[in-house]
Amino acid sequence: MQALVALPALKTVSVNEERTPWGVVDLMRKTGLRLNSTFESSESIEFARDAIRAIVRAIILNNTALDELELCPGFAYDHPLSSHLLGFSPPILPLLQTHHARLRTLRLGLGASYGSLDDDMSNFLEFVALFPGLESLWLEFDVNKQCDFFPPLSRRLRLQGLQFLGLDGLDCTASDLLGLLRAHNLQQVALMSVFIEDGDGEGWREVLAAIRDEGLTHMLKIKDCFEGNEWLGYREPGSKGSIDNDIVVASTGVFSGSLDWTTMINGLVIGDGDEEDDEDQESD
Repeated sequence: MQALVALPALKTVSVNEERTPWGVVDLMRKTGLRLNSTFESSESIEFARDAIRAIVRAIILNNTALDELELCPGFAYDHPLSSHLLGFSPPILPLLQTHHARLRTLRLGLGASYGSLDDDMSNFLEFVALFPGLESLWLEFDVNKQCDFFPPLSRRLRLQGLQFLGLDGLDCTASDLLGLLRAHNLQQVALMSVFIEDGDGEGWREVLAAIRDEGLTHMLKIKDCFEGNEWLGYREPGSKGSIDNDIVVASTGVFSGSLDWTTMINGLVIGDGDEEDDEDQESD
């Protein structure tokens, strides 16, 4: 709290492992705790939980107006944050809920669940609800560890003023992804390394067609996404040129240089496109 009072112009708070935290070696000598950012020890997990709670509590109670709060510790070492670290004890949570936290962008890295799925989901939803004015939400998943977390999230997460949603490292079905998009009035969506599980070549077409027909967002950025184990890409219809895996699709006139929805759907390629080339050769 005292640190935030001394930083009235503070706009961004980030918790990650890009830099070794100052004072860790000295803290180890004083406390005996061998802390690191890999979350391989119970001491590190408890320290991260307490540090996150202290930071968030100070931000909210000090009424700090932030542009961005990033909580993505552990990703570089394959031990990302579990949502159980976001929970607050019963005496603290009601106090925080009485304050109007001012935050525009929240970026969370989410990994494996260490408790029950219901408890982890409750912790996550209660945490996000502490920031009712959120305009942008980035969720970065460990695709190998988030397992069953997204289906209930897509059904229960509801943020009235959300304008931008980013999803990274997600493994999901088309219906779960669309469920989350339909629950919000989004202006922009970014999907990075998203795996659609349907695996029949129609999952992404279903997503794109629904976004177009229902007007679920004005702009969609897709990068390094998959259907099953096959790359998702775009190639100009009728062309045998290279396949683009970094795509921006938008309503006409919203973003210069972007594709329109129908052009993207018609040029959608799953995999390397060899099957389409073979069909063209057979028809010749």
